[in-house]
Amino acid sequence: MDVGPSMREIPPGRSSALSLCQQCVSWIVQRRIFTESKDEIAVVLFGTIETENPLASNTETEYQHISLVRNLLMADWNLVKYIDEGIPSECQEANLADALMVAMHVLVSGTRGRSFAQKSIVLFTDFGTVLNDDQYQTIIQDIKELQLEIVLIDCIQLSGMPVQVENFTVFERDRCEEDNVKLRRQHTAADICKKLVSAADGTCCSIRYGYHYHYCHHFSIVYNLGQQFLIIKSISIQETEGKQIKPHYYSGDGSYLVFANSSNKAGCAAFSAFAHAMQQTGKVAIVRYCYSVRSSPRIGVLIPLIKRGYTSFVYLSLPFAEEIATFALPSLIQNDRIKPSDEQLDAVDRLIDALDLTNVSPEGEKELYRSKDILNPSIQFLFRVRA
Repeated sequence: MDVGPSMREIPPGRSSALSLCQQCVSWIVQRRIFTESKDEIAVVLFGTIETENPLASNTETEYQHISLVRNLLMADWNLVKYIDEGIPSECQEANLADALMVAMHVLVSGTRGRSFAQKSIVLFTDFGTVLNDDQYQTIIQDIKELQLEIVLIDCIQLSGMPVQVENFTVFERDRCEEDNVKLRRQHTAADICKKLVSAADGTCCSIRYGYHYHYCHHFSIVYNLGQQFLIIKSISIQETEGKQIKPHYYSGDGSYLVFANSSNKAGCAAFSAFAHAMQQTGKVAIVRYCYSVRSSPRIGVLIPLIKRGYTSFVYLSLPFAEEIATFALPSLIQNDRIKPSDEQLDAVDRLIDALDLTNVSPEGEKELYRSKDILNPSIQFLFRVRA
């Protein structure tokens, strides 16, 4: 990404090429986040005051004013924030060929030993930087040997008129009021880059301002549920019978208690009324749960839990349909030799009665050894299993 002096020039009535480039990169990263893509992105800036890249440590003349600000990682919101707000304000002209060499080094070293379907370098520039004709042959050879793809995105804001090429000097560029004027050096760098992309079987693109209006009634709310996208065109609150949620549906590694916000009195009243209505009708709610913007959504059930001191819901995770494996198992073989006799069945009944502890309290309580009074979790679990 070019952040040099030419990228920061602001034409009359327009934004700078750097601003346009930031928006484009930000959109690309956000799309990777929203689609939960596994793609990894590294960012190399050329045209910075500082020099921070792995190739500059061995020389003081090459690979200067190029900064590796992020190694290969999956897209996240920290990268979006850096692109929008973290670009350095000071700049210095840098060599485009050196920047491509640094990008190739980062891409190759970061993917060594790992398998990727595609390795691409996306170049954002307005060609206002240094690039010699004899340098691109070496770059083409390296790109072909490393089997990389290069995508060139032209950030020059031009009209649809034919481009005029003028041999202006750099300091005279500010006086050019024609929108369709390129410097001779800028035109040469663009031609070299296009030759490079064409030789490497890459792609050339351009960024231009455009508008397309979408009205609210054209959109539908889409939720990602498992491997499918669920479109909801209207808000609806529905419940299901509690008996429809079988205990063997419960998944996950724990449960959560959901309480109302105590600072919102109206919300607390609605929360309490909703919980009581669900308990009285024997209903539960199926909800979508997402821990953070980077985590995959889950589905769960809310079961009302009403006690003397509080009202809440218990959240338990449920599996998606594609996560449930059903097996058709044959029935047990009917064998008269293993069929229990009447004496054996009577013995089991008497054993169960002997294990009943609900009426053995000398004080007349209903149950002597209540599980909630036993602090040993193993005993509590044993009582639940027996019950």
